[in-house]
Amino acid sequence: MWLLLACVPAAENDDDGKVNVQGWVYDSPIAGDGEVVSTGSVTFLDQALVEMAVGEQPFPDYPGYWRAELDSGVEYTAVIDGGEGYHPAIWKGRAPTGDGLIFPMFGWNVDHVDPFFEGLEEGVGIDIHVGTEALVHVWGATLDRDSIHADDISILSNGGAGGVLAFVVEDGVLVEAEPDGPVDYFFAFNLEPGEITVVLDQDGTVTEEFYGAQGGDIVAAWYFQGVR
Repeated sequence: MWLLLACVPAAENDDDGKVNVQGWVYDSPIAGDGEVVSTGSVTFLDQALVEMAVGEQPFPDYPGYWRAELDSGVEYTAVIDGGEGYHPAIWKGRAPTGDGLIFPMFGWNVDHVDPFFEGLEEGVGIDIHVGTEALVHVWGATLDRDSIHADDISILSNGGAGGVLAFVVEDGVLVEAEPDGPVDYFFAFNLEPGEITVVLDQDGTVTEEFYGAQGGDIVAAWYFQGVR
């Protein structure tokens, strides 16, 4: 099973074929309780990266809870741009056939993400040009760490391979994953903007997911599940 971003159906689709997708958009994957994206925009694009809908926050008493109307079952790219203090986040998903809740999405608050990347720079000895408008980064996560091995994952930028760093969490600390070992998080840095492809190759079973990313974006390749 290949799961990047899903919605939980809550009702049959309306006669007009439209459904609401909705849910909280958090500040970052390492944000504290109640930290949400309540500024900027959440925009939904089609496969050609043409705008389909712009999210709204329908409940004034609940900032950070976003909703958008999409065609039933349509595949989308969601761009979360909190404005100043955020790196744009690129997500992929598919609308349900009835109104549904989005699995938690988040933006990339610079106060959380930049120090984390600086720690990775020191730990693995590479330069991560975060915030550079000429480059794209990928931060991915697995839904089941044992279903994917580090050497199953590759990431391409406009068809050219980028280096992948894979990690497991042990006692609350990121440790580089063994090639044939489980993965909690994976990264690729300093990629060219354009078509970013995350590839999972497991004993000949190959699945690809494509993201359209501009310079300065961070692709959120979360909720991946393998077939092991």
